[in-house]
Amino acid sequence: MSAFSALSLALGARTTGQAAQQRQQQALVRYLQQVPRADAAWAVYLLAGGKSRPAATLGLMRELACD
Repeated sequence: MSAFSALSLALGARTTGQAAQQRQQQALVRYLQQVPRADAAWAVYLLAGGKSRPAATLGLMRELACD
């Protein structure tokens, strides 16, 4: 399992109480300390709600598929 997948599972777990929130924070800190800086930057971006842009527009993909 990739490190980001493991982090996603840890963050997606139910959070009832302060102890659970602390476990999630610890999982995030561990992840950010263990992965390369570029991976950490992407994780922060995605977890903060960022979205990557598509490589091509839907219209272009449709045009290429029909050729």
